[in-house]
Amino acid sequence: MRFLVDTNVFIDLIMKRKPFFNDGVNFLNYCKKQRHEIYINAMSFRDIEYVIRKQLDKKTVKFVLNRVYGIVTKIIPLAPDDAINAIFDYEKDFEDSMIDSSCQSACLDCIITNNKKDFINSKSKVFSVPEINKILQKM
Repeated sequence: MRFLVDTNVFIDLIMKRKPFFNDGVNFLNYCKKQRHEIYINAMSFRDIEYVIRKQLDKKTVKFVLNRVYGIVTKIIPLAPDDAINAIFDYEKDFEDSMIDSSCQSACLDCIITNNKKDFINSKSKVFSVPEINKILQKM
């Protein structure tokens, strides 16, 4: 499967936030073991840096970003159509609209997030990390 992972999943993992940390680790380990593909959009990669640099020193931020880059299969570039689609689909959060649009344009299977409620009007399939872990365990 090919998953677009939401920004919050990576931030929760990096910052070891409970209750999300263990589920996130299990998800990434399972994906690696089963060779599922992890995608992130370029905006999310930038947002991760923005959030963690407020709490970590520059050397650690660079290390963490390299680790994230090593986990993902591909960083999806932002296309002009993604921004335009996000504007038209913009309901609650522009970032989430961009993630949904990126998922659609890259023809990925679904979005994985820790804030599923933010994607209520999503055109993509959306799963929380615990939900996708249960699905993957049954495969």
